[in-house]
Amino acid sequence: MYNDKLDVCNKVISNDVLYDILEKMNEKILELNKICQKEKLENANRNYTDQVWTIKDFNGGVRCTFSFSNNTRVTCDKYRDIVAIFNSRLNEISSMVISFSCYYIKKQDGQIKVISDSIVLFVYENSMNINLNISSDNDKIYDVYQFIKDQILSAPERYDRVIKKRSSIINMICFSVGFIPSIIILTLLIFVPTVKMLYETVYILYPIALVIFSFMFGSLLIRFKLLQLYAPLLPNKKYVGYDKETYKSIYKDDIDNYVASAEIIIGKNCNNIKNREKILHLEKKCGSFLPIEIGLIVIFSIVVVFICKILS
Repeated sequence: MYNDKLDVCNKVISNDVLYDILEKMNEKILELNKICQKEKLENANRNYTDQVWTIKDFNGGVRCTFSFSNNTRVTCDKYRDIVAIFNSRLNEISSMVISFSCYYIKKQDGQIKVISDSIVLFVYENSMNINLNISSDNDKIYDVYQFIKDQILSAPERYDRVIKKRSSIINMICFSVGFIPSIIILTLLIFVPTVKMLYETVYILYPIALVIFSFMFGSLLIRFKLLQLYAPLLPNKKYVGYDKETYKSIYKDDIDNYVASAEIIIGKNCNNIKNREKILHLEKKCGSFLPIEIGLIVIFSIVVVFICKILS
């Protein structure tokens, strides 16, 4: 008997993975039922003592109990109904209990064995547990469990680069977005006598101001959007102490609890993968401009000083 329990930690389990698991379970049920019907025909004209069954009197199926955010619950035992609810109400699902079970009789070499096995998935927004109860004599459905296990182990990590490097990602995107308006405004300011005099006196003032203003303008233009994208992805805060100088409590990201849990793309997590993709797209796009922007800082710093001397 294979008895196992698999807890999913620090993984992002997409709705596509859940759908593939449901589909794999249904395919296995259809496959086993087909074998049962085939063997029934093969053994129809044989004496009972001569009959050979790998699957007899098969009874199995996939059953799913959905719990929704409005505190309602629906149980389905037909694959078509399960998939229909899963696809149409994904953003309302707070938890799922998926049961895959099969019962049949195995008769070989005069020996009769009753096989009754199950795989149960407990799926929540921040956790996923799998209970396995498969007979060692049953080589028919272990591949379903292996498929589930492979899908989970190959899933992306929850505490990934998007979370670990969020400060640098946000700052880089803000800088890139605010760069163009900053370089235009600060360059035009050379025609303001006071500013022109400052540029002439302190050569490094222009590049320093350009960097600062790029962050400022970028923060005004896109930081709020980035924080909205990050909001459902971030770890919860935990209390770590009290600052006697500022008279404020100190909170930090609860990384331990974050990596000990999972991120299942149902309910409130429905848009999390899309949010990650949007953040990575912005980072890639803005990152491609960064070398050009650094080059422009150097070029414009020299040009501005040169223009200021001409205007003097």
